[in-house]
Amino acid sequence: MTRQNSSALTSSAAPRFVRKKQDARAEKEFVKNGLAVVMGALVVTGFMRTPRARSIHMATGVALIGLSIWHHRLYQSKNGKNA
Repeated sequence: MTRQNSSALTSSAAPRFVRKKQDARAEKEFVKNGLAVVMGALVVTGFMRTPRARSIHMATGVALIGLSIWHHRLYQSKNGKNA
């Protein structure tokens, strides 16, 4: 059995609360990586002086706002307090 198959079996056999916790952790990691990539793109396009770079800079700015809101919501608990 390959490593991927064995991990798939373990994750499906895990209790629901463990899977939810792993999914939440993966989602948080995905958003943090997205924020890092978008911030890097903002820095690079901020130094470029072409019309295309300006368009990319605006789009990545919008993406940064969206990812920031998503990141903020991931760390809020159900009762409105910080997690």
